[in-house]
Amino acid sequence: MKDINRIYHNSIGITFTWNFDNSRNGKKIQLVFLNLSMCLSTKKIEKFLKTIKRLQNEIANDKSNNKKENCESYLLETPSKDTCIVITYTELETLKDLLEGALFGYSMNNLLRINMINK
Repeated sequence: MKDINRIYHNSIGITFTWNFDNSRNGKKIQLVFLNLSMCLSTKKIEKFLKTIKRLQNEIANDKSNNKKENCESYLLETPSKDTCIVITYTELETLKDLLEGALFGYSMNNLLRINMINK
């Protein structure tokens, strides 16, 4: 755990940055949830959140019998090209929380780091 700076975690996963400088990852956030791991920029996380919110709106506006209580899982597009994941509605809500927590924590960490430098 000394190799990472944990940003946020919940029951579905964890987000963190690596302590060592890795040119491949740069200023990206490592996102580990379910059986997946992604290294994403904050812009890609924001895009992923929009995709999740769009799917939640589609589910909420679904007039058929496939309401979230009746459907076992949904297909969620990821920021990675040509990659989708199958996810339950509960996992979708928890993933949304994980991503929002990651963005908030990352922003706070950057703000604190900037204030420490300017002292």
